Amino acid sequence: MTVRILAERYQLTTLLGRGGMGEVWAARDLTIDRRVAVKLLRTGADDGDTALFLREARTAGGVDHPGIVTVHDVGRDAADGTLYLVMEHVEGRDLARVLREDGPPPVPIAADRVAQAAVALHAAHRAGIVHRDVKPANLMLTPEGTIKVLDFGIARYAAATRESTRLIGTLGYMPPERVRGTSGDARGDLYSLGWVLHELLTGDKPFGTSEPVALMYAHLRTAPDPPSRLRSDVPAALDAVVLRMLAKKPADRPRDAAEVARLLRPFAEGTDTVVLDRGTRPQIGRRGVLVGGLGVVGAGVWLSLYNRGAGTGTGRGGPARPGKSATPSADASAKPLAGASTGAPRPIGWRFAAREAINTAPTIVADTAYITSDDHHVYAIDTATGTQRWSFEADGLLERPLVAGGVVHVIGHLDKLYTLDAATGVKRWEHPTGEVLGTPIATGGVVYVGGRDNGLVYAFDAGTGSKRWEFATNNVVNDPLATWKGVVVAAGWDGRLYGLDAQNGAKIWTFDPAGEGPWDPVVADGRVFCTGRTASGKPQLYAIHHLTGVPEWASDTTGIPWAQVAFADYTAYHAGVDADVPEVLRAFDTSTGKMSWEYALGSKTVTGLAPHNRMLYVGSAEGTIIALDARTGVERWSSTPGGPVRAPLAVSDGLVHAGSEDRNLYALDAGTGEVRWTRSTTGAIKTAPVVADRMVYAATADGALYAVDAKTGEGP
Repeated sequence: MTVRILAERYQLTTLLGRGGMGEVWAARDLTIDRRVAVKLLRTGADDGDTALFLREARTAGGVDHPGIVTVHDVGRDAADGTLYLVMEHVEGRDLARVLREDGPPPVPIAADRVAQAAVALHAAHRAGIVHRDVKPANLMLTPEGTIKVLDFGIARYAAATRESTRLIGTLGYMPPERVRGTSGDARGDLYSLGWVLHELLTGDKPFGTSEPVALMYAHLRTAPDPPSRLRSDVPAALDAVVLRMLAKKPADRPRDAAEVARLLRPFAEGTDTVVLDRGTRPQIGRRGVLVGGLGVVGAGVWLSLYNRGAGTGTGRGGPARPGKSATPSADASAKPLAGASTGAPRPIGWRFAAREAINTAPTIVADTAYITSDDHHVYAIDTATGTQRWSFEADGLLERPLVAGGVVHVIGHLDKLYTLDAATGVKRWEHPTGEVLGTPIATGGVVYVGGRDNGLVYAFDAGTGSKRWEFATNNVVNDPLATWKGVVVAAGWDGRLYGLDAQNGAKIWTFDPAGEGPWDPVVADGRVFCTGRTASGKPQLYAIHHLTGVPEWASDTTGIPWAQVAFADYTAYHAGVDADVPEVLRAFDTSTGKMSWEYALGSKTVTGLAPHNRMLYVGSAEGTIIALDARTGVERWSSTPGGPVRAPLAVSDGLVHAGSEDRNLYALDAGTGEVRWTRSTTGAIKTAPVVADRMVYAATADGALYAVDAKTGEGP
């Protein structure tokens, strides 16, 4: 592999992403030995793109603020003329990814994150710079909880011409004045930031659609729903702030970004906001830990502290919810540690007991853990105390719940889809579906499920339960559905993969590999990936264009069916399970299908793949956990802490968490594989642990859900 060095100084190491203007790479500044990020302008860029690229360097480089990524250098490589921009390397996840992986955060955390972004934007606006592309993907959340504003690539000076000849930016977050064709002023960023806050609170995209014409009309004419309509714990006063930010007329929005920050601060319950005179040294003591970073507003500074013992009874999320039980279960009890009652400091951990086995991973949303048990119940559990908020009894066994838009969708094995109020557990509606195995998909106010026994794909209105459409395949819908930008993908036992219009269920395309499969469809990077066999029996990994169904490539794999597939940084990792084939893990470029590397697993059976921070962590049924360099496949370490690991791993904050059938939860150092801590449980752990808000949750086969400190393992 050729190592590229720009300007004899910046060594490119890992591709972080591609966009319309070029690529972003992780790199090392060889002169002063520091990590940086380098943006490369795409080859063949026209003069307009070049000017835009240089504008980013000037604009972002002209603002000195801790909430805006620092620009170190800009130049042109003498070897081939490539334009490059060198920036501060920021560890973390952008808020779009955070939403995808974690769901909507607690209300106070959502308010805090947007307030931080507002403070950073205020600094840019004071320098005369309007961002013009504020969206979750351009807001980076660091491991310390600080928000950094990224990508001033289409920013412009506020004093520049007010006419815009083309729509530049992301349509879903674009203010009405720019949809009309005028550039507007800094208050356009406030509108975009209002949609970011709305999405953080509800988990729903702006106006629930991605269709361009519908979005443009909605920005101009449609009044947005208040967040509380989709999430019951959003206070009315916060609704008012969001709707004011989303006003159609700029004059009706807050005066500036600093006012947005001031308006949002009171809603950061569970955090302490300390305002100091400039130059005062902040003292962080027992009240909490610094999560929100430091920002400047007017003559003072604020810093946000996460209050671990607020004494409000609200735990780590929003307002306390009713303890109402839709279907009370006398045998379902919570066993928090001492001091976990309402108003007491947050406990270190807790154990909740259901009647029978918990065979799906918990779903953590805001301040609640949702689980299903073999006792036919859905339970909602307070993540701060372990106390039961409510339970609901179904007619049979249940799959893992999906929580979105203030409701819980859960599939029953006895041919029903249930939708429950997330705050109370009261049933909103139910609908017969035919036998379904898996988790439903909910997006844009619609719930999609596939019938295992009748071959039907259903779309239901998430609010009312009314059936939007159904589509009949030629046979069983065998695997969970996948969806991407208006297309629903379903795999049938008839050997075909179907692409359906998400709006009306019309068939857009059909893919037939002419062999076995396809199995396990997953959508990533604009492609549908699935496994299968050719007519001659050769195992394949297919990549199919999600809008046309046309195969882009097919690569040889091993061990199908029961494949493990994971995606990260434009790479697909694949390991199959087949008794007749030696275990091999392979990495493929998702654009070309070219194999990057392979790793021989020997007799190990892969049960989970977890890409994280340029590493790939592999769990096995034999109990061995392996860490590989995600770029090269070189083994970094291998560890066997205990018994079989039957479910995917969870990686967070430098630790790899693994549940084992030996009745232990393990935390391994992500860099070395050393066991940091072990927590014993009363039953085998057969589902994936879930890490959220500094806690790790693990369900056991004897019906217990454990919550322990993710860093230390402290708990019951």
